Amino acid sequence: MNATLKRYQAEHRNKLDSLEKSQAELKKIRRKSQGGRNALKYEHKEIEYVETVTSRQSEIQKFIADGCKEALLEEKRRFCFLVDKHCSFASHIHRYHLQSAELLNSKLPRWQETCCDATKVPEKIMNMIEEIKTPISTPVSGTPQPSPMTERSKMIGKDYDTLSKYSPKMPPAPSVKAYTSPLIDMFNNPATAGQSAEKTNNSTDTMGI
Repeated sequence: MNATLKRYQAEHRNKLDSLEKSQAELKKIRRKSQGGRNALKYEHKEIEYVETVTSRQSEIQKFIADGCKEALLEEKRRFCFLVDKHCSFASHIHRYHLQSAELLNSKLPRWQETCCDATKVPEKIMNMIEEIKTPISTPVSGTPQPSPMTERSKMIGKDYDTLSKYSPKMPPAPSVKAYTSPLIDMFNNPATAGQSAEKTNNSTDTMGI
């Protein structure tokens, strides 16, 4: 836009300079023609410059009119671009509101029917409650089936009996009496611990003899 404006101003300046030069020449010729000498000669030149000045004035007026028209068209193009975007956005908003209105019109009666009586449970919810109250796995006879955990415990018991039957037996304990260390009573009864230690030493000495 700035480049177009600068180009217009430069061209307008050139045309205006040409017009001013022609007007200056016309004034000189008119001053010379008033002296009385060679009046016919200057009169002919004066007519030519008058035509030139008139033509250049018309060119400048046409140039100004064309520039004004071009500026208005450019402004209209920019305005139409903005209006087109605005209309597109408005059309989108309009479609959105139409779709929202259709959705609300389809949902609103159901909402009103659901909330017309606050003390009444909807039929769909009552059906769900009835399904919860009546288990699906209950047999027709009404007798509950045994828990699968009972069968599992029986199977585990059978496996345990089988393992205990075929597992190797533990070896018998030795018949020799276990030796008791005198250190057990050291902290509880020091006197007894000392006597036990002496007996142990005597036994050891005797066995050594």
